[in-house]
Formats: sequence, structure tokens, C-alpha cells
Amino acid sequence: MDSRDQLPRLVPWAAVAALLISGCASLVPPAPPEPTPLHGPSPERVAIWPVVVGDPGVAGERLLAGLDAAVRARGYAVPSLAVGRELLTDANVGLGADGAPLDAAAVGKALSADAVLVLHAPRFDADERPWDGATWTMSWRLWSTRGHGLLWQYDHDGGWRRQRRDDDDPMARYDDALRTAPIGGGAPVHFRDLTDLVRSLHRLACDHLPIAQR
Repeated sequence: MDSRDQLPRLVPWAAVAALLISGCASLVPPAPPEPTPLHGPSPERVAIWPVVVGDPGVAGERLLAGLDAAVRARGYAVPSLAVGRELLTDANVGLGADGAPLDAAAVGKALSADAVLVLHAPRFDADERPWDGATWTMSWRLWSTRGHGLLWQYDHDGGWRRQRRDDDDPMARYDDALRTAPIGGGAPVHFRDLTDLVRSLHRLACDHLPIAQR
């Protein structure tokens, strides 16, 4: 048989192989973002300011859930929020009308920290009863307690909405299967509740925080 007679049989298999390769490539997780460089020396111990700055609405201090763990995952020594709150209360560290620390150096002294991470949330609107999602404007700001000013900042303005399988179906029930929307350009995800969403936002922000230098 002429080898040219086999060509039509080989081409479909080549196409299938190409599709399989492209499908595998789509399963490769995206590369982590490049961290935003620090504007000063890398701290060793980072304290979390236990007050959300701004007017986060009903969410309040629940927006701090998991922030200490997210910073700790980058290699920094971080006291727990509960410990930090107690130490700052005992030290009578002042805070401004918006909830921001008045003296970063005093925070550093009270918590033996080189820097303090302050969460700003001028807007955080959540639909919790039932849990349907949230929209927000948030900023994570790392201040030196050793006189080096603002070391790092990450801002995020976005939202996430829990969506039904067919939003246009007037007969859709609340327990219908759900489809999810992504935060930014990532793959669609589902958040069980507000705390689950907040923890994900902290991990997203800290992906841009440089890993601690040892």
C-alpha cells in the first residue's frame, strides 16, 4: 500500500494529540504574581493592627480573619491577633478617629515588632442573609515601626457574587446548583461564607508581599 494512503488516518490522531496537549496545558496553575518590592529593610516580626481602618460596614473586624496566618505564610514572625490586641490595650496605644494607629513606633515597642500591617477597608458591602457575595475596596499597608515609613502596599477593588445556574430563570430555586465568578483573572471559585472570602483576599494580597529575608 502507498504510504500516502495512510495520511488521512494519521491526521485525525495528530489533531487529537494536539487537543490533549492543549487541554493539559490549561490545567497548569498560573504562576504566582511577582511580589511588590519593599521600600525599606525587610522586617522580621510583623504585627497586625487589630482595628480595620475606614468604614467596613457590617463586616467590621471580621475582615481581619486569617490575616495573621497569611502574613506568617510569607515567613514573617507574627503574633496572633488576640495576643496583639491584648498587648496593645495594656500599652494604651492610641488610635485615630478612623481607627489607624497614631504612633507606629509605639506599636512596635508594645509588640516587639519591626513593622505593623494595617488593613484599610473604606468599603465592604456583603449580602450574608442569605450569603450571596460582596463588593469591596481594600488596602493592605505595611508600616515600619523603626522609622522607615510605608514599606509596602497592596490595593484591591473588586467583588464576588454567588450565581445561580440560570439567573434568567424566574423559577430558579435558592438551592439550585451554583456557578461561581472569579476574583480578578483567576479560575472561578466558591466561597462558603464571608470569612472564607476574606481569608482568600488576604492570601491574594500576601502573594504580592516579598518573602521574609532570613
